Amino acid sequence: MKKIIFLDIDGVLNITELSNNTYMKTGLYMEEHLIKLFNDFLDDNKDISLVISSDWRMDMDDLKDQLHITKFKHNNRIIGATGFEDWRGNEIQTYINTHLKKEDKYCVLDDNMYFICGDSCDTIDKKYCVQTDTKIGITKQSLLDISKILS
Repeated sequence: MKKIIFLDIDGVLNITELSNNTYMKTGLYMEEHLIKLFNDFLDDNKDISLVISSDWRMDMDDLKDQLHITKFKHNNRIIGATGFEDWRGNEIQTYINTHLKKEDKYCVLDDNMYFICGDSCDTIDKKYCVQTDTKIGITKQSLLDISKILS
């Protein structure tokens, strides 16, 4: 059985309210304290893999470089990225349909659920989603919620 986190970056591993963080190659864009928190979580949950659903997937080499610079230890657990469709929820669902089996578990970690399980697109059931606050990024509570979904 696979356990997958569909990972957004902006608003999750960086605090977008405090900067002009984007997926462009213009500098360091991830918060080291959020990377450390996520590293610790993944250290304790060795069976979780990551699929990038963020706009950062447009340049996976840059993403991996940025993660490395901020001391992310689990680049080897990134097993893929979603494709490009009209809405992020549809992109995630296509990945699920193509790569996951019925018994596999997944969680969507994102700061904006509008295009995943919200008003614009409700493809993914909210019970599989953990929303972060763009002003804070991931928290210990976010990680506890992910653990519950993937257990």
